[in-house]
Amino acid sequence: MSVLIWNIRGAGNPKSLLYLLKIITQRKPQIVAILEPKQQVNKITKIAQQIGYKNYTHGNPLNPYIWVFWRDEVNWQTLEIHPQCLTTEVVIPNIFSGKLTFVYAKCNRQERLPLWDYLSHHSSDCHEPWVIGGDFNVIKTLDEKQGGSNAHMTGMQDFNDFLVDARLTDAGFVGNIFTWSNNQRGQNRIWQRLDRILLNAEAFTAISARVDHLPRLESDHCPLLLNFGQLQTKPSRFYFQKMWTEHHNYQEFVASIWQQIIHGGRANFESELANLRKALRKWNWEVFGKLEDNISSMQSNIADMEARLSHAWEDDLFTECQKEKTDLV
Repeated sequence: MSVLIWNIRGAGNPKSLLYLLKIITQRKPQIVAILEPKQQVNKITKIAQQIGYKNYTHGNPLNPYIWVFWRDEVNWQTLEIHPQCLTTEVVIPNIFSGKLTFVYAKCNRQERLPLWDYLSHHSSDCHEPWVIGGDFNVIKTLDEKQGGSNAHMTGMQDFNDFLVDARLTDAGFVGNIFTWSNNQRGQNRIWQRLDRILLNAEAFTAISARVDHLPRLESDHCPLLLNFGQLQTKPSRFYFQKMWTEHHNYQEFVASIWQQIIHGGRANFESELANLRKALRKWNWEVFGKLEDNISSMQSNIADMEARLSHAWEDDLFTECQKEKTDLV
């Protein structure tokens, strides 16, 4: 099972949606939560169609900042909506049974206090696996911030006190430590780890969790991918790739396959479309290489360059990183 959580900072941005779809195509998460969609709630149906999910919910009117989408194999029940989080009961047979809470915390320290109180109160009554993830808008330790003014020590202490009171453990991560940047250049750059996954004791012992900090593109936050459990491998879904149309041989190749469909007649139309998909996959491999592997390699390069930039700024490295991000989207 995998869960993708991303503060997308605007679901109306076509490039953000394209990057989200690339992640979904490659990683195949059962659940996708996007934070700060910055869209009217009636747009959620269109977004669900664009990213390929039939099931979805939102926190409106109490919480317009969290939209969640899930696959059919997920048994879902929304339990409670809070102004800064959304809690659900999730069951995937033989994989996971417990609570998921998606968080979009306030930027102001005083306004976050009710969230800590709310989650701490619920932790005392929760005796099943509980996974809490999202944008907490606060760091836990001093090494989770680089650049800018000094860290807000009181807010950081509030957060650590909450973790102790609620008996929650940070799930850790793989990738760049920083999940947010102000996207400024040179000495004006600020990096922070604002996004994370937390586990209660039951979840910590019941699942083997891995959290990946994926490359930060389009938004100032990076996506979080939580993986745990094993799902049966399914054939990869076919997606049309816009880059194919820009190849000089594309039209000639498709025309030759389409001629076979025409000669096959209506009775064979479905089978010939399947043959076209198969031929396009083979052609993609021969011309572009395996797309998923290329994406993984580019994501790894971006994560490495951002990690290097967070330690020592280099204009040339920043330019190279931005080019790699543009090519990935």
